[in-house]
Amino acid sequence: MKRLLIILCILLFVTPCLANQIIIGKKKAAASCSVDTNELGTRTQGGSNSYALGDKLECNLWVPDCSGKLYTAYLEHRGTGTDYAKVCVYTDDGDSEPDAGDSLLECSGVITGNENEVWESAAMGSNPDVSTGTSYWICMIGGSTAWNYFYAASGLARKDIRIAGAYTTPPSDLTGSWNNSANYQISMYVTVGD
Repeated sequence: MKRLLIILCILLFVTPCLANQIIIGKKKAAASCSVDTNELGTRTQGGSNSYALGDKLECNLWVPDCSGKLYTAYLEHRGTGTDYAKVCVYTDDGDSEPDAGDSLLECSGVITGNENEVWESAAMGSNPDVSTGTSYWICMIGGSTAWNYFYAASGLARKDIRIAGAYTTPPSDLTGSWNNSANYQISMYVTVGD
């Protein structure tokens, strides 16, 4: 009888503990979208370089590699002069051309660069959702001094336009007469996570 009571006490104590471990295990499911490995844009340094003049938007069209929220914008800086830029994300309206149908989703804070071949960053103003079912324009906007950057001569086109006051107040959409440069993948990205 005494053994039976001891076994019963052990079972009454161990069973809830095991149940808690199972529940806790379910809460710790792996993230499907991690800021450490997922992005909108590219984490690759290009072999060529250029610069974005003040108030000039230079954009590439990307689909995020997972669906999640935008967190931090990164630009790779070239040279040791101090440069300033912002990164803005616009939702493409489905025609893969920058135009009035492409609405501003969010911009980063000011990104400051003064070291060569260093990824500089700033948090996005908020954390809007992005989806793998949608294309997005990721655009850098140069500050009053030109932002010097790297790009890869790839199959990706760069679209660019200069809009007065764009750095201070990024446009709400991509209305305008854009220039097109083939094979121009800018080294910039925004992290995406759950």
